[in-house]
Amino acid sequence: MANPYHKTIGHRMEQAFDAAKLSTDDAAAICGVSRATIYRYFNLTREPKAEHVAATIEATGCDAKWLLTGIRTAEPEPPRTDYYIDLFTAFLAARTAYEAYERAYQDPSTRHSIPAEITRRVYEAGKRLDKVGGYEAMTGAVYAFYPNDDDRRVAAGTHLNGLWSGIGAWRA
Repeated sequence: MANPYHKTIGHRMEQAFDAAKLSTDDAAAICGVSRATIYRYFNLTREPKAEHVAATIEATGCDAKWLLTGIRTAEPEPPRTDYYIDLFTAFLAARTAYEAYERAYQDPSTRHSIPAEITRRVYEAGKRLDKVGGYEAMTGAVYAFYPNDDDRRVAAGTHLNGLWSGIGAWRA
């Protein structure tokens, strides 16, 4: 028969404090209880209060699901190389498309009638960024277009608000 001691929240709290290299006295101070109460938690004679479990999670950085249930949360897999390739190529497509838009906007002969092909390419590039990384990729791309030029970055954001309207979580 398995030892039930290893299946309790008290034991997992003790393991969490040990892993964080915190003493029993530290655990008591963190939870705001006496040393005797911490021993009762660790030794199965008393169930910890919710706020003490929360304090344990915050102080030790342990996996909350594990502390509460004994089941570890699966570690997320690091992104694969193809993700980075997709993100980078989506960024390059967006920047190239936006630069064409910017040139057309700066040209007095096309400023008020940007060719539809250019606006379509900008929109498609936005959809591609959204598909690869969502709103965060789209916003990150705008910041990365002109990292050292606030005026151009703001102008790009203003133009893209209209051009990317309706894509994912992009704001209009």
